[in-house]
Amino acid sequence: MEMKKSFFVLWNGSDEGLDPDERREMIDETTKGIPYPGNWSFGRGYGNPLNGDRVYMLRTGKNRGVVASGELIADGAHPGEHWDEGGGTAVYVDVSWDVMLDDDDRLPVEEVQQALPEFKFPVQNSGRLIREPSASVLAELWSGHLDNLRRKNANPWLGGGGSAGGERVARRIPLEGNRIKEYYVESFASYRATRAESAMVHASRTH
Repeated sequence: MEMKKSFFVLWNGSDEGLDPDERREMIDETTKGIPYPGNWSFGRGYGNPLNGDRVYMLRTGKNRGVVASGELIADGAHPGEHWDEGGGTAVYVDVSWDVMLDDDDRLPVEEVQQALPEFKFPVQNSGRLIREPSASVLAELWSGHLDNLRRKNANPWLGGGGSAGGERVARRIPLEGNRIKEYYVESFASYRATRAESAMVHASRTH
């Protein structure tokens, strides 16, 4: 059985990279223990990301540190319109975020670097694989950080940590955009693939 992998994904702290209103919604939902589905840029898509792998969002620039974590909910990475809206495409993975924190509650990058002496910093590309033993050390460090926040804020639900009481609420989420309908790949003889599933979902909704 293949072990689950862990990756760092990057956010530069800009509004283009993550809309402030969406981030606020992510914080509000995950604070209640409700996963927040979405996707995130993943560099060039290397590292064989698979369903169930862990990702940790590392904020760069100001207020550096880990601000979010989640679990991949699909195998592989897929192309989409570039997040900065400057044209072109980027590679994304589908994520169910279980934690998004305010900057004041982040796990500072200095603590992460100190705890992971075998991991080479800085992280320069989103989708950087975290090898063992660093992955296990980071998971334990992050878990302890969230435990401290739960006690500090008297909130057992943060990150899905609650085990009793409270009611879970289903909510409507937007469909994934279907702006990129075809893309070129090097592993197929045709060199071109079609995102048929996404097109079918949108056709079903229209019907």
